[in-house]
Amino acid sequence: MNITSYVIWGLTFIYFCAVLCAWESIKISIKILKTSAKVVSRNLRVILVPVVGIFIVTAWVFFFAYSMLWLFSCGEITSKSTLGGTTSYKSFDWSDHEKLMIWYSLFCFFWVAAFVMAATSYVQIVAVASWYFSESSDTRGNYSICRGYWWIFRYNMGSLMFGSFLIACIWLIRTIFEYINKKIEAWTASGGAGAAAAPIKCFIKCCRCCLDCCHRFVKYINENAYCQIVLTGENFCTAAINGFLLILKHSMTFAFTGGVGWVFSWLGKILISLLNTLIVFGMLEYWPEYKEKVSSPIGPCLIGFMISYVIAALFMSVYTTTGLALLHCLFADIDICSQLDRDEMEGSNRPEEMQSIVQTLAKPIQGTKKSGSFIN
Repeated sequence: MNITSYVIWGLTFIYFCAVLCAWESIKISIKILKTSAKVVSRNLRVILVPVVGIFIVTAWVFFFAYSMLWLFSCGEITSKSTLGGTTSYKSFDWSDHEKLMIWYSLFCFFWVAAFVMAATSYVQIVAVASWYFSESSDTRGNYSICRGYWWIFRYNMGSLMFGSFLIACIWLIRTIFEYINKKIEAWTASGGAGAAAAPIKCFIKCCRCCLDCCHRFVKYINENAYCQIVLTGENFCTAAINGFLLILKHSMTFAFTGGVGWVFSWLGKILISLLNTLIVFGMLEYWPEYKEKVSSPIGPCLIGFMISYVIAALFMSVYTTTGLALLHCLFADIDICSQLDRDEMEGSNRPEEMQSIVQTLAKPIQGTKKSGSFIN
């Protein structure tokens, strides 16, 4: 055996040990995801929530495109020529005030789009929390979607605006960085950087990676903060801190729930898209009426795959958000029992599907006090 084989076997052994050490967290994560599937399958109307969000974002994109065309047309038209003077062309020149308005409009576009996305997640979290704390062995939980929209305007508009503001700032920074990157690439392509071209490219890639990591981190913190906002009614900053501390305390459970959920989500999107594409291909190849009208099935199959992937992505995003919200609701449920000096195994309102994993979580959480009053 060569050195590569020893390394592979060593990494496999370490991974196996890690799985054994986190076995309880893996079981909890699988149970959470199974419950998420049941919740979504019993309340398929939740699919309308991301559809409404996409409709609003699409309308906002068209409005933004119209406003940007109007802003671009405000510039002064000047005639310019190439270096040789053989070809002339027209160009728009904008003043500093007009450039500032363009960047401001772009930031507003990002902010509103991020707010719609945050509101979509918030409505789903409210629905899951409503179901969790109204479900029992005798009554069926109230999976209320309208309540989420009402709570946005009544209670948590400011928190959602602040969370989406952070995302919009990161998007704007990344856009400015990509704009500068294009200028640097054109400069290095023309030979202006000389021998420093390779270090510059390496530095740009590192910056892009850091910005992407920052975006993912803030997005994940926002999602957990929204869960805490729904459960405690606290402001965004307090909820984000509490959510972050909760993640640190139960890092393995959150990591495996997110990791396993991402795997199932990815497999679900690919499987649904491939099955629908195979159906389209079979209809075009083995249905005489369609086979005579279509010269090649490649184009329709690609369109069918893309449409199926978008629909599957919508459905699976609901699934992953439900899993995260259930995990927060479970910890909040046990914490409520601790604050009221009740037995964690006898929650007054707890879905039957969650009862089997409370025994595993009750011991490490027992005695922990969390600030804030939970909204039932």
